[in-house]
Amino acid sequence: MAERRKGVFRKVLGYRDYRMLLGGFAISQAGDWLYNAALIAHILEETGSPGWVAAASVIRLGPYIAFGAIGGAIGDRYDRRTVMLVCDVSRGALMLALGVAAAASAPVGLTLVLVFLSTTISTAFEPAAEAMIPSLVDED
Repeated sequence: MAERRKGVFRKVLGYRDYRMLLGGFAISQAGDWLYNAALIAHILEETGSPGWVAAASVIRLGPYIAFGAIGGAIGDRYDRRTVMLVCDVSRGALMLALGVAAAASAPVGLTLVLVFLSTTISTAFEPAAEAMIPSLVDED
């Protein structure tokens, strides 16, 4: 069974577009970890409060729970590449704004609003990306 899985995974990796998507997922995950670490460090440095760090974590993850179904519907209803592109460009702009806010020592409330917006926009990206997989590889 394990040998069969290895063969299937090797076959799937033979599709260039799938490899590109998988590589993008890997890079994105690394970026998410770094973003989360930087966010925690920034909030703790600005406030000195573990409570604010907890609030930032809830605000960072809450939209997935609150808007996950809506994001899934958007990712399914509209052109998946367009959804992914709009989400990434929007998140990029919000990350730039977040960096400027951190550099300017803006109020923590502004940081949390930017974090909330970024995560809310992200809810449509993942369903759209995962829904593309069947169009990138054969059914086998």
